[in-house]
Amino acid sequence: MRFDKAVQNLKRYSLIDREGNHASLHRLLQAVARDRLSGQNKTDLVEAAVELLNDAFPDDSHDVTTWSECSRLIAHALAAAGHAEAIGLASNALRRLLNQAGLYLGGRADFSQAKDCYERALAIYEAVYSPDHPEVATIVNNLGTVLQDLGDLKGAKESFERAIAIDEKALGPDHARVGTDVNNLGSVLQNLGDLKGAKECYERALAVHEACYGPDHPTVAAYVNNLGMVLQDLADLNGAKERFERALKIDEASYGPDHPDVARDVNNLGSVLRDLGDLNGAKERYERALAIDEKAFGPDHPEVATHLNNLGIVLQALGDLNGAKKSIERALAIDEKAFGSDHPNVAIRVSNLGIVLQALGNLNGAKKCIERALAIDEKAFGPGHPNVAIRVSNLGIVLQALGNLNSAKKSCERGRSIAEDSYGLDHPTVATCVNNLGLVLKALGDLNGAKECYERAIAIFRKFLGDDHPKTRLVRENLELLKGQMKGG
Repeated sequence: MRFDKAVQNLKRYSLIDREGNHASLHRLLQAVARDRLSGQNKTDLVEAAVELLNDAFPDDSHDVTTWSECSRLIAHALAAAGHAEAIGLASNALRRLLNQAGLYLGGRADFSQAKDCYERALAIYEAVYSPDHPEVATIVNNLGTVLQDLGDLKGAKESFERAIAIDEKALGPDHARVGTDVNNLGSVLQNLGDLKGAKECYERALAVHEACYGPDHPTVAAYVNNLGMVLQDLADLNGAKERFERALKIDEASYGPDHPDVARDVNNLGSVLRDLGDLNGAKERYERALAIDEKAFGPDHPEVATHLNNLGIVLQALGDLNGAKKSIERALAIDEKAFGSDHPNVAIRVSNLGIVLQALGNLNGAKKCIERALAIDEKAFGPGHPNVAIRVSNLGIVLQALGNLNSAKKSCERGRSIAEDSYGLDHPTVATCVNNLGLVLKALGDLNGAKECYERAIAIFRKFLGDDHPKTRLVRENLELLKGQMKGG
C-alpha cells in the first residue's frame, strides 16, 4: 500500500512511468536519490542492485531467445556495474554480470562494448584471483573471441595463447578446458590463413576431448566438425566429408535424427558436397537441416536463416536463380527481425542476395545490396576489417559489370589492401581480391597487369589449397583465357 501510494505521488509529478510490472524513474529523481546516499548505505544499495541484476541476467545471454529479456536489463546492468566499480566492489556477482553482459553485447554485434565489459571483468578477476587463475582464463577466452570478431586477430591469438598457458599450468595439458582453449586458438589461426596450424590445434583439441569423454560423445562431435571445416579449407574434401559424416553418426546416435546438432552436421556435410560438385546432394542436406531446425526452433529462428542462406547458394549454383532469391530473401527477413537491420549476419544475407541479383541481371539492385552490406560491416567492424575487404572487392565486380571500370579498380584495390593489411601478402582472401582486381584490369585493357594478378592469385591458392582446389582451377582458367587473348592480339 505504501509503495503504491508513493508511486502514485511520483506519477502525479511525472517523475515515474509505470507499465505493468515495470517502472521507470525520471533521471532527475535518480540523480537526487543517488546524491543523498553516502557511506555504507550507498555501498549496500549498490551491492544489492548488482546482486539483483546478476540474478536476473540469463545464463545463456548469447542466445537470441534470451535477448528480449537481456535488452530490458542491459542498461541497468552497465549502470550498476559502473557504480560498483566506482566504489571498489569486486564481488562474484559483478564479475559474472559483466561477463554475461559481454556475451549478450557480442551476440548483438556491439563488439566494442562487449570488449569493454570483458576487459572490466578481467581486471576484477585478476585482482581477486591473480593473473594465472583458471577463472581468469575463462574471461581471457571470451575477450579473445570478441577481438576475433573485431578483426584483431593478433590480439585474439595472444588471448587464446594466454588462456592455454593458464589452464595447462593449473589443470594439466589433457584437461577438457585446455582442449577448448586450443580449439579457439585453431579458429583464429584458421582466420589468419595458418590452416596447417589450425589443423594441428583442432586435432589436439579433438584428442583431448576423446580422452575425456570417449570417441562417441556428442561433445566430441563438435570438435570433429571443426576439424572437418579446416580440412575443407585445405581442399581435403574427402577427409572433410569423412569428419562430417562421423559427427553426424555420433549426434544421430546420441540425440536421434531431428536434433539441432544433427542439423549442424547435415548442414556442414551439404557444404562439402557442394564443394565436391554434388549439388543435388548438397541441396538435399540443406533441405534436411532446414526441416530439422524449423521443427526445433520455429520458422523464424536465425539457425533457420543460416540453412535458407546456404540453400539459396546451392540453388543459384543449380541455376534456379528465382528459388535462390526467394530463399535468401527469407533468410534476410528472419535475421533482420532477430538481430536488427545493422547486424553482420544481415550483411551476409544482403551480400548473397546481391550476388543472386547480379546473376539475374539486376546490377543496380546488386550494387545497392552490396553497398548496404559494406556499410553494415564498416559500422560493426571498422573500415579495415577482413569482411570489409570482401564486400569492397565484390562491389568492384558489380561496378565492372555496370561499366564503371575506374571505380571498380579503386574498389578492388582497396579490398586487396585491406586483406593484405589483415592477413599479410599470402592468404586465400588476398588471392580472391587479387583475382578480382585482375578481372577489372583485363576489362580496362591492362592485360599485363591482369596477368600479374592472376599469376599471384594462383601461387597463393596453390600454396594454401593445392592445384586441384576449385578456386585454384578458376583463376587458372582466367589466366588461360587471358593468355589466349594476348596471343591472339
